[in-house]
Amino acid sequence: MLKVVDTIVQALTAQCGDQLEAVYLFGSLAQGHYVPGDSDINLFVILADSTAYPAVQQSFLPLWQQHQHHLKRAPFVATRAAFLRHLQLNPLLAQQLVRDAQQLTGPLEYLDRRMATIEPHEAYAYLVTEAMQASAALAPELLGKDTAVVALSRLQRLARRLRQEPLPEGETAVQSFARIQHFLNPIIASLPAARKVAGMVPRNTTTPLLPGLQTIYKEGNKTILVFTELSPQKIIQTDWNKLASRLPAGTTGLELTTVEQMSLSIMFERPLDLRFKKLQHTWGPNFLAAFNPTTRQIMRYSARVPSRILIDELPNTYLTQEATEEVQHKIIHDFQNKMLNVQLEHELLVRYGLVERFKPPTPVPGRETPAPERIAALFQHLEWWADFYAIQL
Repeated sequence: MLKVVDTIVQALTAQCGDQLEAVYLFGSLAQGHYVPGDSDINLFVILADSTAYPAVQQSFLPLWQQHQHHLKRAPFVATRAAFLRHLQLNPLLAQQLVRDAQQLTGPLEYLDRRMATIEPHEAYAYLVTEAMQASAALAPELLGKDTAVVALSRLQRLARRLRQEPLPEGETAVQSFARIQHFLNPIIASLPAARKVAGMVPRNTTTPLLPGLQTIYKEGNKTILVFTELSPQKIIQTDWNKLASRLPAGTTGLELTTVEQMSLSIMFERPLDLRFKKLQHTWGPNFLAAFNPTTRQIMRYSARVPSRILIDELPNTYLTQEATEEVQHKIIHDFQNKMLNVQLEHELLVRYGLVERFKPPTPVPGRETPAPERIAALFQHLEWWADFYAIQL
């Protein structure tokens, strides 16, 4: 796989010239637990501020067409300023890059080793959120076929990341989730915020069907079961398929977590879900009602959304498709909807008095503007939104 990576980096260097400032390899291949056919290859490409994205698309697309079965996704792409801002907003990624990434080209001053210092609650809030979302793989019959495949892959990637080596052949989703909880449980129990939550919530609520079940929330049509604990033994011994079959008709997913893990997730990863009441309490103690996320946590979350779209989602879509008029108009449509969500969320934050109203310097151009210019404007608007919220921090 490293030969494939070298080929891609050499081609990008030759074609982009001075516009290419640095390339990092991170993730499973850099850490030594890459699984051919399942793992993707994670690259982070840093570009000069003046780089034209259509030129990058033209350079990368032939490489994608030749190597997509190995890559599975496009690189993260950012200017230097956007790269450093993204790492400040995502300290766990910064830590991963500083400790494990291989710099394949470019000067060495990009990564400050102080970025490897991370507040433990922030690091593990990200992991428990990943674990909760990946637990949907335990009830695949509630998901669509493609969604079930994605959920299982996500679960196995997280298990491999924590294990730092490939999983045993034939390991089931239930076994992988048990492995994840075996890793997380003692660490989460040692965190001060988690211990504080543990002392706040009564532990006598349960049900004969699922001993230890503490609370149930719904997020749309998805059910979230919150337990006092999720020991590996409990996870393996529970018939999750049978449980899923007893959920109300129309349920489109089942996620599992613990009181402490969900509290960390809400406080540090999903504060707006709480503020905007996206979680509907349906049974048991509503322990989330006691939480009030700080303005800083909300601003960081709000900055992460456009930053993730700018650096991950939009490049992953734009760089891997032919630049036909039909494709470009679909990209514009899809990402203007994502931009609209950013703007609607901003309006809610303004109404809550959490932030001053922000308006990008220029509007997104209309249909009369050529598609490449409209796509460039999407990149620019996402940059403005991410910068606005980052400044609030």
